[in-house]
Amino acid sequence: MIRHTRNRRPTILWLPSVVAVTLVTVGCTVTDNKSDPDRVVEYASTVCPADISAVIVADATCGYLTVPENRGRPESDQTVKLLVTRIQPPEPSTKEPMFVAGTDLGSSSDYGGIAPLAQRVGRDVILLAPRGSGHSEPALECPEVEKVGDGDLANPTDDPVTRTAFLDAVGSCHRRLTDAGVDVSAYNVTEMAADAEDLRQALDIDTWNVITYGTASRIAMEMLRTAPEPIRTMTLDSPELPGTDQSLRRRLRLPCPISRGARVFRPRPQHRGQQTSHADPRRPATGRS
Repeated sequence: MIRHTRNRRPTILWLPSVVAVTLVTVGCTVTDNKSDPDRVVEYASTVCPADISAVIVADATCGYLTVPENRGRPESDQTVKLLVTRIQPPEPSTKEPMFVAGTDLGSSSDYGGIAPLAQRVGRDVILLAPRGSGHSEPALECPEVEKVGDGDLANPTDDPVTRTAFLDAVGSCHRRLTDAGVDVSAYNVTEMAADAEDLRQALDIDTWNVITYGTASRIAMEMLRTAPEPIRTMTLDSPELPGTDQSLRRRLRLPCPISRGARVFRPRPQHRGQQTSHADPRRPATGRS
């Protein structure tokens, strides 16, 4: 974690990734992707879906963000609509909001589990349903695959008949989506990160705190790569970190220039775990977070 205070250089604190990784990137200067001023990006308020309203106790508003389906094909007029849910804390706040980039890729967000975050941190919490999932349109659902899975749960995973049936179902789903005009190649983390940046601009937010859960950390990593300046903090819960991308790994290691007076903390989780296992239960081990 990098703590940043006014008139001081940031302080970096490394935490075990199995719990959370928090980064603050204020002051970083990295080349960003330039937006095309001619492409369509719209945000419109809407009534929150009933299944979401039912699990959110706090005040919440919803809207749809409309963005290009494939930003790499400017000649295409295909768009996608992404559901945006904004949860307010009990007391109105002007602090930088929390942006939830998603949970596990391909699954709907846990709205009921995430909603209390607004009260805990005293900030607005904004959830963007990743393209292709949840209430976003179009939804890349594959009932063909689900039907195969329901009927073959008792079969071994290497069963050739089951494998053939599964691959045939995936092919059928792919053909149905592409025949409907869906560009399935555009449903990737690069586009999802660009969706988040378009949302930030549409809501006129200068900086925000990014948080992800599970494999959706890939979206956050792409946000950090392409548009780090608006990210005040980044929290990755049970993340799936990049493997071979050395440039991004270096950026995670040292997101901002560090002055001579900055304090850098690099705890050793294994050493801390050994200390904890042998600690006196009357004096539990503690750590900074």
